[in-house]
Amino acid sequence: MFHELDQVLLQLKSDTRTVPTEILFCNVINYFGRRRLPTCALHVFVEMSQYRCQRTVRSVNSLLSALLKCGAFDKMKEVLSSIDKYGKPDACTYNILINGYSQSGCFDDALKLFEEPTGVTFGTLVNGYCKNFKVKEALKMKHDMLEVYGVCPTVHTYASLIKALCQIGGLSLAFKLKEEAYEGKIKVDSAIYSTLISSLIKAGRSDEVSGILEEMREKGCEPDTVTYNVLINGFCVENDLESAYRVLDEMVEKGVKPDFEEAAVVLDEMMFKGYKPRRDRLEIFLQRLCESGKLEILGKVISSLSKGNAVDADC
Repeated sequence: MFHELDQVLLQLKSDTRTVPTEILFCNVINYFGRRRLPTCALHVFVEMSQYRCQRTVRSVNSLLSALLKCGAFDKMKEVLSSIDKYGKPDACTYNILINGYSQSGCFDDALKLFEEPTGVTFGTLVNGYCKNFKVKEALKMKHDMLEVYGVCPTVHTYASLIKALCQIGGLSLAFKLKEEAYEGKIKVDSAIYSTLISSLIKAGRSDEVSGILEEMREKGCEPDTVTYNVLINGFCVENDLESAYRVLDEMVEKGVKPDFEEAAVVLDEMMFKGYKPRRDRLEIFLQRLCESGKLEILGKVISSLSKGNAVDADC
């Protein structure tokens, strides 16, 4: 692939009748970023002028994004120092830089980039703090974004904080933040509820899960595949396979696409323990599994069902 790409670029350089577009070079730079080749990405950017192609903030953004993917933070700083030659940084530039500073742990430098930070700006920084287990700093930033900058937290900001709190055992505060989000007219999504449900199960508080599920539906937030997987995993850990399959059964009934690998494990355990699923639901599940084209998983499921004489059983 590299050889063919070099040949195309050499041909474009020699053909003076053609002026390659900037987007072409952006795609090449992005390609090298995905391949984790920062030097190649930088070389293409530097060489663009020899192809009679003007560099703008658009190609600078592609280069910064590629360098970020490679973790080349020092090279990002070098590019940033000369960015004014190519135009004024835009929102895309700032978001790339925020991610870069956040990943490298330079949160203060990231915030200094902005005179008027947005919800996306703060959300990215909060997420960066959370990923670095700096939950105290993340909570302070959430407070400052509203009280100091007058920027309302987004659902993604709350999702990052709640996930981080659950990871360190801060369930009580995580639930308080959920309520705070609702008070701020922010619609809490299934991802947040799934995180809370998973944490409740891990904390041995499975009896509270039904209340959370009821609240979800009251708020107009239906469980998704992730939510159901969390429930299935929880029931399997507690060795309550009947409840695990009941959840799987509900997924089929509500038309939620199941995680077939997860379902195959549950079915195998059920058959091993002597519990046979209902035939009508099983037929629907097998039909969807066939439609998905996951033949290897289908083979495992049929093998499990055959061992338990459930393939033709009307349970």
